[in-house]
Amino acid sequence: MDACRNAYTDQKPEAFRLCDPLAQKGNRDAQKMLGDMYYWGWGDQVTQDYGTAVLWYKRAGIKGQNEARYDLGVMFEQGVGVAVDYSRAAKWYMDAAKGGHAMAQFNVANMYAKGAGTHKNDTQAAKWYLRAAEQGLPEAQYNIGNRYAKGLGVEQNAIEAYKWYLLAEKAGDADAQRNIIIIENHMTGAATQQAKQLAEQWKAKKE
Repeated sequence: MDACRNAYTDQKPEAFRLCDPLAQKGNRDAQKMLGDMYYWGWGDQVTQDYGTAVLWYKRAGIKGQNEARYDLGVMFEQGVGVAVDYSRAAKWYMDAAKGGHAMAQFNVANMYAKGAGTHKNDTQAAKWYLRAAEQGLPEAQYNIGNRYAKGLGVEQNAIEAYKWYLLAEKAGDADAQRNIIIIENHMTGAATQQAKQLAEQWKAKKE
């Protein structure tokens, strides 16, 4: 498996030759890599084929390969290699989200927020935005900040909103800075300072 993985990581032409036998035998990581090769095309070895990529991602995803599950969610949501199917996208995203995939958690939250592929549920949306935010995903930090600011799916809490906006802004989310300025106008100096301390504590714990 190491030879397959190393060749894949280094984008060497022999990656397909090394990974294909392992994938055929059921190795889920090799199956995921083979899916990637068909998704992107792999030099002279593999012609780009989204449909075949889906088949390999499914084989890997069924066996619990989290990245493959996420990839399937994207493909079903966007209609790449398959017909658009929000229900199947939500299912694959959820499988990956439960396995700890931050972007899948964010996309699950988005689907609950919009009611795409599942029923609209602000509580579930907030829950999954928070899980992704706790992993350090800036867009999730911004979104959970919005929800704390508005009391949408969670109890309204300006200190928590400010904390998450601040973390999102530090991670490069451009929209968070604007919301920090807005929410500061409705907070006391003590509350703002508390939010900043909570953000620093979160960063220290994360590091």
